[in-house]
Amino acid sequence: MKEILIFAGTTEGRELAELLSEQKIPSCVCVATEYGRLTMGEKKNIRVNQGRMSAEEMKTFIQPDKFLAVVDATHPFAIEVTEHIKESLKDKKIPYLRLERIREHISNQDNQIYVKNHTEAAGKLLEMDGNILLTTGVKNLAKYCQIPELKKRLYVRVLPSLESIRQCEEMGICGKQIIAMQGPFTVEMNKAVLQQYHINCLVTKASGKTGGFPEKLEAAEKTGVKVLIVDGTMPEETGLDLENICKRLMELTGKDIPTKHKLEISLIGMGMGQEENLTGEAKHRIQRADLLLGADRLIESCSGTGQKISCYKPNDIVSIIEEWYQNSKDTCTGKKIAILYSGDTGFYSGMPAVYQRLQQEKERIPMEIRIYPGISAVSYLAAKMGKSWQDAILCSIHGREANVWDLLRTNEKLFLLVSGLTDVQKFAREWQQMIGEKTEQNDPGIFFQITCTIGYQLSYPEEYVQTMTPEQMLTLKQDGLYILYLENSAWTERKLTHGRSDDYFVRGKVPMTKEEIRDIVICKLGLQEKSILYDIGSGTGSIAVESASLSPSITVYAIERNQEGIALIHQNAKLNGLTNIKIVEGEAPVALEQLQAPTHVFIGGSGGRLQEILQLLSQKRSQIRVVLTAITLETVAEITRLANDVTDLSICQVQVNRTRNAGKYHLFQAENPVFIFSFTLQGEADD
Repeated sequence: MKEILIFAGTTEGRELAELLSEQKIPSCVCVATEYGRLTMGEKKNIRVNQGRMSAEEMKTFIQPDKFLAVVDATHPFAIEVTEHIKESLKDKKIPYLRLERIREHISNQDNQIYVKNHTEAAGKLLEMDGNILLTTGVKNLAKYCQIPELKKRLYVRVLPSLESIRQCEEMGICGKQIIAMQGPFTVEMNKAVLQQYHINCLVTKASGKTGGFPEKLEAAEKTGVKVLIVDGTMPEETGLDLENICKRLMELTGKDIPTKHKLEISLIGMGMGQEENLTGEAKHRIQRADLLLGADRLIESCSGTGQKISCYKPNDIVSIIEEWYQNSKDTCTGKKIAILYSGDTGFYSGMPAVYQRLQQEKERIPMEIRIYPGISAVSYLAAKMGKSWQDAILCSIHGREANVWDLLRTNEKLFLLVSGLTDVQKFAREWQQMIGEKTEQNDPGIFFQITCTIGYQLSYPEEYVQTMTPEQMLTLKQDGLYILYLENSAWTERKLTHGRSDDYFVRGKVPMTKEEIRDIVICKLGLQEKSILYDIGSGTGSIAVESASLSPSITVYAIERNQEGIALIHQNAKLNGLTNIKIVEGEAPVALEQLQAPTHVFIGGSGGRLQEILQLLSQKRSQIRVVLTAITLETVAEITRLANDVTDLSICQVQVNRTRNAGKYHLFQAENPVFIFSFTLQGEADD
């Protein structure tokens, strides 16, 4: 099939090429600049030709055997180019179609607005946010300064003369708002000024080449800044809108070209939050976006010229997008939406929740969704420190819980995301407590020899990366964005089995399940990742510690009524750096009522209320794995009587004999026999 030749230079030209591409209709898009080529991107069925052509070159280029039709989608001011196109088509039987621009967005990249005078310009500026660069001299400065809301956002570029500066000062423009410079200005110089002062809109006159007008437009285009052009009179256009152009091309190609409005939604990771850290593609999507959604600090830090709305909850985002779609579906504008996220879109980000919600709305709201990852705080900080992070553990306590100390005990490197200064200081206090507590049996210091490096406000002007002690961390005053890098030189490999000896635990006078029985009990429990275990009658917490040590994802509730036992559980949990043990003071079943439903239960002591405990458990979940131990015949009899309410009951009786020294001999000494019951409790609750 012959190609459709499109002379682009407007958004509508690019949209037409994309519509043709979707229907597998080949097109050749002519653009004048490298920026125009990058804007087109690389898409199937679209061939891009870059470079300005003279009239003679255009005549040679446009051949009837190559092109089915020519669409002129150049800028209305590009009158000479349009004349060249028309001249080159003389005596060639190729249809010429003029794509008329939507008047509301007459510009090269939808970033230029034409107004008749300075009064109208001031009115337009009130509808926009952000800083303003005024390059129209001091003659009409009063039109802008009489509006206080505008005056505080103005940066005025004037000639470096005393008269110009005096007039600025008389209008109430302070020194930091005055840029006194002598032109001509290059594109790079204009770009530097726009970026230095975080300009959102440039105000200029259509002053032609000698007035540096093209250089201003190009600089604004490259930085994504809007341009308000005063005294610019747009030429009248006669042509067809996008829908009617498509109808004509349907007649020529015999293919359907639907122009149904479809939103282009970009989910963008902003990295640390500063635009300098964005990928080129992500920055391009932001600059083209008609609507920007995200947290305040993110949308304020980007130079995108679209409407900005502070929003990050999935349901709110979907509501705004639906309203946006309804308001813009009858036009070819307002199609592009960028949703901004801090860090990387796939690393503790809110992106997946929004992505899933948008996927559910695709049938109601036509949209294309693409994800553009960013630089995470972890990779940024690792680069600052010259460290690798592929061998580190990544963990977050930002709005969630995590067993940080257990992870540190068994890993050399850990990056910890926190919600702010409060979390930093909470960690510092835990650190002090962990290294300061010693016991007769063991010293927590053998597990933790920690170096902590703090990254603060990464990529922002106040950024610092500094190694600190817990005492120094507690003196910090500034809230903001923190990330911690922790190295534990005393880490040990995680054991793949339980099996601590009895003398490992702080014991006191509280009864403790002996190590051989513990081993069998934990095997019978069959714990898994993310299990929730009740250790009822926890005693010293030996079962709780062994179970919690298997994985940081396991949550253990240690229920104990004895005050000495409560203190021992605290000691043994801290001895092992375990924060996934939740100690509950009280007596079952009352102490269990407000706890989350368990997946597994060990009952080492029931206080004579076994039936009540099992009845309460059956109301919490439909199936619970239960293991009990008994040493008295009365308890054995009670459990046997209740066996009708359980399935897969297994009973074993264990007799343990341990050796003791008798001179040069080793004699066996018998321990009490222990009955171990294991079964699945069939409950009444729905999981």
